[in-house]
Amino acid sequence: GNEDYIHMAKVQLNNIKAQLPSYPSGYSNWASLMLKNIAPFYEVAVVGANANSTALELYQKYHPNTLLLGSIDESDLPLLKNKMVKGQTTIYICQNKSCQLPTTDTKQAFELMP
Repeated sequence: GNEDYIHMAKVQLNNIKAQLPSYPSGYSNWASLMLKNIAPFYEVAVVGANANSTALELYQKYHPNTLLLGSIDESDLPLLKNKMVKGQTTIYICQNKSCQLPTTDTKQAFELMP
């Protein structure tokens, strides 16, 4: 979330992008960074007693550009902070530090990540 780092990464990526096609395997980390910049990147928070099994359900469908964090307890991590709802396991689909309305249904969570 550090904007200075994001800016530096984009400048470095811009400097290297013309060389990517010449040796893709050698520039795989740069290609991964390029993907994060040209395709939607999702931050998924799963919180609640069943966070582990819910996360496993979400892993059943491949979504590149997805960071998934989960916790069965209250957490101070920025993506998980203040998201715990007592008595339920909740899924938050977020982009650019902004989350959509939470859901408890993995099928609905998949729909929020087209």
